[in-house]
This record gives sequence, structure tokens and C-alpha cells, in this order.
Amino acid sequence: MSLLKDPERRRWLVFAVLAGAFLLVNVHRLSTAVLADPLARSFDATAAELGTLHAAFFYVYAPLQIVAGVLADRAGIRWTAAVGTVVMSVGGVLFALAPFFPAAFAARLLVGLGGSVVFIATLRFCANWFRPDEFATMSGVTVAIDRADVPLALPILLVVAATAAVCGFALVVLVGDGYLRTVGTADYTRLSIGVLTLLAAVSFAFAGVFGVVVFGVAGVLGLFPPRVGARRVHLMGVLIGPLIVG
Repeated sequence: MSLLKDPERRRWLVFAVLAGAFLLVNVHRLSTAVLADPLARSFDATAAELGTLHAAFFYVYAPLQIVAGVLADRAGIRWTAAVGTVVMSVGGVLFALAPFFPAAFAARLLVGLGGSVVFIATLRFCANWFRPDEFATMSGVTVAIDRADVPLALPILLVVAATAAVCGFALVVLVGDGYLRTVGTADYTRLSIGVLTLLAAVSFAFAGVFGVVVFGVAGVLGLFPPRVGARRVHLMGVLIGPLIVG
């Protein structure tokens, strides 16, 4: 059976495409930091203006995460991700060609607009095409792509990001099923207690008793959304804002 006709194989191909688009989002997100000196010379910009230019991406990106979830549900993953990637790429080209600061700022907003839907579309795809016992793993891989710390030198950034994406993809393919089988046979009560104890210990190590209290409150609040029927995809959209700020 060919790759495109086998759903089991096709889902990995589509995920790789979506992960590549999400990786491009992160390249755009970091690009103004990498290009700070050239941008300052080109636009005769102050440090405050460069900060505003960098933040323009997030002015649009963070608030649209909830809207992105609705778009992924209503318009579908294919159209949402494809249109978002095209808009982001057009914004990137316009940013490169911008002759003055306001045009660069507007292009940066366009990049954030297009990139805002890719993360949620990727999570929605994972929810649709991977089993419930695989969803957490795929979500972790997706978030890892977003949170990867990369050097602020463009050639090294691209090489490291591409290498990390390939290694992450290979590990999921090679180790993912075995890991899930191991976890699937574990005692979930003991596993949950062990994980919670470890997280509480880490919270105490970094923030003392206050950290443990915050951890406990966060855990209780985390039980509330499923009770009102909130979707996991939309909840991840809400979480991406604090992740970006953090």
C-alpha cells in the first residue's frame, strides 16, 4: 500500500508537514531577535522600537489562539493550516522587503496573524488522527518544538531546529509505541501519585511552600474545564499565551 493510501503512514507525513510549518512559526517568532543589529541600522530604530517590532508578532498571535480553535473546528485543519501558513509566509516576504519601520511593523502583524492558527491546527490534527493514548505524546512533541531553546545565530538556529525536529520525529516513531505499551500496563493510581509527588517536590525545591500551594490550586482548577465540556484543543490555545510570556 502506498504512503498516501495508508492512513497509518499518511498521518505521520501530515504531522511532519504541520510540524514543519510550526517550526517556521518559531523561526519567524525569533527572527527579529536574531536580526536586531541589521534592523536597527536599516530603520534607524531605537531599542524600544525594536522591542515593539518584536512584540508585534505576539500582539496578534496570543489573542487569536481561542479563535484559532474555532477555525480549526469549523473550517477544518487543512484550510486553517494552509491559509495560515500562506498568510504567514506572505508576511515574512513583506517584512523582508519593508522599506521603512511602519511597513515592517504591519508585516510583522501579518506574520503573527498567519502563524496564530498553526499550533492549534496541529493539535487538532493530533486529536483526530492519533489514538487517545498517543495524544499526550504528540502534544508533547508539538510543544517541544515551540519551547526549544535555540542559539540566536540564524544559520545555527536553522540547523539546530531542523536537527531537533528530525530527532524528535524519529524518537516518536521508534520509541513511541513501546513507551505507550509500557505506560499502558502501569498502575495508573501509583503512576499518578508518583508524578504528583515529584511535581510537588520540584515546586517546593524552586518556590518553597508557596510553590506547593500554587501547584495544588492549579491542579484543582485543572479539574474544572472537563466538567463543563471544554475541548482539549481550545484549552491548549488558552495555555499558549502564558507559555509565550514565560
